[in-house]
Amino acid sequence: MTTMTKPPESTVTGPIETITKGPRQRSWVALGAAIVGTLLAVGGFYGSIIAALVDSGSGAGITLVLFFVGLALDLAAIVLAIVTLVRNGRRRLPVVAIAVALVPALVIALLAWSARV
Repeated sequence: MTTMTKPPESTVTGPIETITKGPRQRSWVALGAAIVGTLLAVGGFYGSIIAALVDSGSGAGITLVLFFVGLALDLAAIVLAIVTLVRNGRRRLPVVAIAVALVPALVIALLAWSARV
């Protein structure tokens, strides 16, 4: 009969270990990603509109890249905040992170609604 031994604990600490350690770190990372993602998404969105209206010839390529990178960060922040909500009872920071990450969707929806009216 063989006995199972517990593997040794990792002594390496880095950003991934910090994220997986506790809900407080996950909450702050989610909030930071939501803020940066929102700034990039809204800035890229407005920048692409301005580039399209000015018609300077350079195009809106980099602003569209910034927009999609911001949306990806916001999506990652939402997923990380939901994971934190499910794994732990902490509510404030993950809910704030989700609210901040949803700001670009609100801005785009309001602009689309105002253009329709």
